[in-house]
Amino acid sequence: MRSAEKAFAAYYAAMPDEELLRVAANRESLVPVAQAVLAAELLKREKRGLTIPAPTSKIRDSGRRWWRWR
Repeated sequence: MRSAEKAFAAYYAAMPDEELLRVAANRESLVPVAQAVLAAELLKREKRGLTIPAPTSKIRDSGRRWWRWR
C-alpha cells in the first residue's frame, strides 16, 4: 500500500460512522485514491452492519469550462 493510501485508510478508519457517511455522500469530489480507500472502508463497515445509502448522482457546475483553453 502506498503512503497516500495508508494515510487515507488511517483517516477513514478513525472516523465515526456518521462522519464517514457524510464524506461518502460527496465521494465524487474526492481524488481517485481517496475514493478507492473510502469504498474499502465502507465495505468493511457494511460487513459489520452499517447501512450505506446508495450514492446519488448530482450534477454540479464546477466552473471548469471557464478555464478551458480554446
